[in-house]
Amino acid sequence: NSDSDGDGTFSDGEEVRAGFDPNDISETPESLVSYGFDSGEDGFTQATTGATPRPGSFNSTPGTWSFAGDNSGASLNTLTGPMVTLTTSGKIHIHFDHRFSTEPLWDGVTLQASKNGGAFETVPAANFIRNGYTAPSLIGAHGLKGEPGFESISLGYDQGHFITSVADLGDFVEGDTIQVRFAGAWDIDGVGMGDPNWELDAMLLRITTDHELEISAGNFDPTLGEFTLTWHSRGGAYYRIERSSNLKVWTTVQTSVPSMGHSTSFSDTNLPTPAPRALFYRVRESGR
Repeated sequence: NSDSDGDGTFSDGEEVRAGFDPNDISETPESLVSYGFDSGEDGFTQATTGATPRPGSFNSTPGTWSFAGDNSGASLNTLTGPMVTLTTSGKIHIHFDHRFSTEPLWDGVTLQASKNGGAFETVPAANFIRNGYTAPSLIGAHGLKGEPGFESISLGYDQGHFITSVADLGDFVEGDTIQVRFAGAWDIDGVGMGDPNWELDAMLLRITTDHELEISAGNFDPTLGEFTLTWHSRGGAYYRIERSSNLKVWTTVQTSVPSMGHSTSFSDTNLPTPAPRALFYRVRESGR
């Protein structure tokens, strides 16, 4: 496993299996705010409740936040980021590097968000673009029972690797505020095999406008033998689809795909044979 597309994140094989990397975009969206924890806690705060709770920890070396897990009874850990005020309108995506090793199905960690000071709500599983929740519904007797969550063990955990999860937090307008929180819940008797049970290495909020281009989804259908791309688009535009097996030589697949509105899709039905080890796609706005 390596950074095969050069975007600075550890490859968990998703781009090889699915054929695309959602971080590869033709026009880089604005980075609203980023946190690497290399020089401190970055304004994040932890809280915990339960019979004998174990607080979340900031680890100055290597610069991470973590939840140890707890098997003494129902408990809840939260890690809350600073409130951020938007200076422009657009769609917000969150990217976060994390790893986890929890009691499968019973304990887990979920992503929550608050808009304009409202209550924190769990980000739905359908909003994840990459590396989403591993359980649709946690079953432990704790505060997150019935919620989706990250549980069991993440790929590369034992080697100290982090995976990158990406989720759509919705549309915002200038002046809105957003605040992100991670919540971990644990029940009695069991915890994950790894220590810590969950660890956060970095987090980034990115904002895209209607005039910015970003691949939002990709799906390979082995039955039909085709790959479908979906991207954020603008009305009235046309797009050129290109693909590459090595990120150096690009072949045009389609020259003029008309916009379908805010989101446009295209299916590549003529995949190369024999199949390459990896296949990457990019989308460019073009003339008609």
